[in-house]
Amino acid sequence: MAKPELEDGYTQIANEILEKLARVSLSPNQWRVLLLIIRKTYGFHKKVDYIANFQIVEATGLCKAVVSRCLKGLNDMKLITRRGKYIGFQKDWERWSKLAVPSTLDTKLAEQSTSEKLAVSSTELAIPSTKVSSRAVTQKIKNTISKNKGTAKKRSHPVIEEIYREMRSYFGYPDEVDIDPIPYYGKEGQAIKRMLTRGFTAQQILDCWKGKCNKKGRFVSMVYVGEDIRSKPSNKNALQGIKIEG
Repeated sequence: MAKPELEDGYTQIANEILEKLARVSLSPNQWRVLLLIIRKTYGFHKKVDYIANFQIVEATGLCKAVVSRCLKGLNDMKLITRRGKYIGFQKDWERWSKLAVPSTLDTKLAEQSTSEKLAVSSTELAIPSTKVSSRAVTQKIKNTISKNKGTAKKRSHPVIEEIYREMRSYFGYPDEVDIDPIPYYGKEGQAIKRMLTRGFTAQQILDCWKGKCNKKGRFVSMVYVGEDIRSKPSNKNALQGIKIEG
């Protein structure tokens, strides 16, 4: 059970800043980077500090590319100050960009737009389709449904699903990028399954995978992680004897 105490250290920040940050619109990854910057500066009673990208990568678990995009976004919104690797939090909230703090009018317009879209979607769903598919199109749809069902089986185990989520988040999907970084779930799932059955934990697998991705600067298949992983496996099978098809 964790027991954090103020005596072990704390970060002093004005209530006014917290109240203004509560209205800031950021992605989850941007929040992680911003909180780390506040911790590295205000947490040590500094206005700015030398913070290298690899420090943010290690502390947040994000990849280099995502960290770079987050820093650029925070700098564009004037939430941070940057002079090379010297980074600080911009406490003057009046300088923050409108991109970071949406106006009340913008919020109302966004809510209205969402309501209108939902209304249109409901209307479209209510209209029965009159198109007749050809035999070839029908067969193609059936094949796609069958293929998707097979994929769902392969991705059904919660341990593997959690690893998938970490892999996607590490490359900023879907918050920072639109393209899923995992090209073939079947191949990745099989490689992960083999490592889990050998006794490696999900954390050991992810740590090795992240190390390889950082070294290469791109996505690395779990197949290569399975070939090179050297961490001492735990004595317990992480899959707990549950059979995964595929």
